[in-house]
Amino acid sequence: MEYEFVETDSVRISALLDKHAHGASDTTEIWARSWSDADYGSLADPARLEFDFLFGVELQEDFTAAGTVAFEESNVRATATRPFAATPEAAWVLREALLRSVSDHMVRAHVADLILSGRRDASPAHAEATAEHYRTCARDVALEPGRRAISLARANTIVRSRRMVTEASVREQALELAREMLTLGHSHAVLTLLALLSVPARDGSTTSSERLEVRDCLRGIAATAPEFIDEIVRLLLLAADSDEDQTAAARLHVSWYLDSARGESNGIRKVYFGYEAMQLAERYGQFDLRDDAAVFLQAAGEDVELQTFEHDLPVSRNHLRRHLRKYRHARDWRHAYRVFLAGPAPTGDHAKNVVQAENGRQGLLSLVSNISLGPLNLPTRTGTSVEEEQLHRLEGSNIGS
Repeated sequence: MEYEFVETDSVRISALLDKHAHGASDTTEIWARSWSDADYGSLADPARLEFDFLFGVELQEDFTAAGTVAFEESNVRATATRPFAATPEAAWVLREALLRSVSDHMVRAHVADLILSGRRDASPAHAEATAEHYRTCARDVALEPGRRAISLARANTIVRSRRMVTEASVREQALELAREMLTLGHSHAVLTLLALLSVPARDGSTTSSERLEVRDCLRGIAATAPEFIDEIVRLLLLAADSDEDQTAAARLHVSWYLDSARGESNGIRKVYFGYEAMQLAERYGQFDLRDDAAVFLQAAGEDVELQTFEHDLPVSRNHLRRHLRKYRHARDWRHAYRVFLAGPAPTGDHAKNVVQAENGRQGLLSLVSNISLGPLNLPTRTGTSVEEEQLHRLEGSNIGS
């Protein structure tokens, strides 16, 4: 049954949203809280479905870009999703009515973004109003630090993508909020803010002192929250003003992994960190650190704690004779080599191996390291997926290696 807008729906849904928004960490929590509310259950089915569709999208930080936060389909499996293009007119009218009636600023920002991203109203005035709703969320100390940061990052994404003059003031607010959260130890939220500050403003108003402060903040987080090292270095490289800044970031990245390897007592983790350090050093062109990592891996020796399992596999003598017979009658080694090349692959048929690997896929392979070590205790290959590793082991067993 298709939804038809009635004014009472907006009144009831607005009250429901404002009721459950207080103390919620994000919009998904508002939705989850509403499920057990009798007012939610009393909504007509079409209205209740439209309520659910409000939460089919959420803020998603793009960790491959500089501070970009998208408003896209929710990753929560239970959410009801629908393309913006398939949204009926009555649903848009409901959302516009909700924007006028709800009071909670997190809900207002969410509904306004629905209207903006769905291009129901993509005017500069509405885009600026939507960004302001998000900036209000960032000022709310009652919200969780992560929500405040991602709200401001979304505001920045909106104004930056439209080249609005308010970008400078959004960045100024982001820098002030980053300073506040850094003193409180909210490293994850600070990284969200520093991501948008790691690239210059589109109007060229970014000063060298601001970029220097961003780099100093990132290095400070590296010292107190090293688990974010990969993200920190990515942002340091974006915020670099010179080749020296880039080199310093690269060496920080490699040194962290190498120091972690040296401080590890577990052999497998020691090899993992050392191998990561060697790969990063190679990628960055820091060959002295690459050599240090290689020497460390070679010196790891028995600390790897690998175990050797032996298993006897009886093979019939007649089987070996049958296999060798075709070579025994060859005229010389060249003839024997041609016989070998003309025969089937020792690893078996590749297509059949792929099927067998798929059918016999072992779940434990996804839980253990896929790094193969050579005779010098240096990694020789790394499986990129469970399927590749399973196929490699299968074909290796076919040739007896």
